[in-house]
Amino acid sequence: MKQITIPVTDKQHSFLSRVAKENRRSLSQLMYLMLEQGECLAYECIVSMSVKKTDDEISQEDKDQIALNKQIKKDHPENPDEWEKKGYKYVCTCCDREMVSNLFESIGDLVMDTSPLNEG
Repeated sequence: MKQITIPVTDKQHSFLSRVAKENRRSLSQLMYLMLEQGECLAYECIVSMSVKKTDDEISQEDKDQIALNKQIKKDHPENPDEWEKKGYKYVCTCCDREMVSNLFESIGDLVMDTSPLNEG
């Protein structure tokens, strides 16, 4: 039997590993399924399992909003209906379709430019 090996960046590997873990699969099992079904399967895995973003995948704006939300909840725990008036906004901390698409695009980009593999 032969093997196919592709290099990926540390961030790409981290992301794919988190998707596999959330789906109770090994990374190699996930790759088999993705090869069989394509990007659509990867997105479905992510949507159904809520893969959490890492700290570096959350924008500073979202981090600031998360901190504000925590403070609002702390200051007004008895009145959730008033939170929005105080500035509370929901922040999604799970990966979305755009992140998945960007990941696959970045892996595809490695075919033409392998320089990201030499970073970090």
